[in-house]
Amino acid sequence: MLNTLRKNYVDKALVEMLVAAKKDPTTNTIATNLELLLLTRWLDEKKQPLSIAHWLSSDKSADGASGDAADDSAQKKGKKAFRFLPSSDVILLKEVIKHTPWAAGHGKTEASWGKVASGIKAALPLCTADGKACRRRFYTLIKIYKREELESLRASGTTEDYEEREQLLTDCFALTEGHAQQKAKLKKKN
Repeated sequence: MLNTLRKNYVDKALVEMLVAAKKDPTTNTIATNLELLLLTRWLDEKKQPLSIAHWLSSDKSADGASGDAADDSAQKKGKKAFRFLPSSDVILLKEVIKHTPWAAGHGKTEASWGKVASGIKAALPLCTADGKACRRRFYTLIKIYKREELESLRASGTTEDYEEREQLLTDCFALTEGHAQQKAKLKKKN
């Protein structure tokens, strides 16, 4: 069935079928497999994540909402975790730089990571990562960066993705370290 769909339908038709199939629990697994094949094909064709998001933009509910509540409840019901790829890491790091969750005030970090997750979901509508998953992935990337083991992250993706991710990691690390130093100075003054 997957081969027939891949051969006979253009990308937009595949996406529409995916969206419908993802909503039905009986076809969700097939849709997930097809989704992975489709994303792999797009990445092999070197399409940028934002152009992929354009194709996936039909993933809206009937009332025009993005379905974040449905994503959250589906995730609690045992839905598979979102797997970050180099291209999704790039989107994550851009959102982290945009929202600087490490600089959020006391009691506001969870909301800030939620904004990061919302930004990723806007770029990748099929992403099911929540704020906690984004925070966990970010700090994992920072830990790997600190240990200078970035080569271990090169399992899949393009050279451009690797280079952009490494540059964004360098920027994020500098920002987090700068914030930690400022915080230490303020604490020392008081």
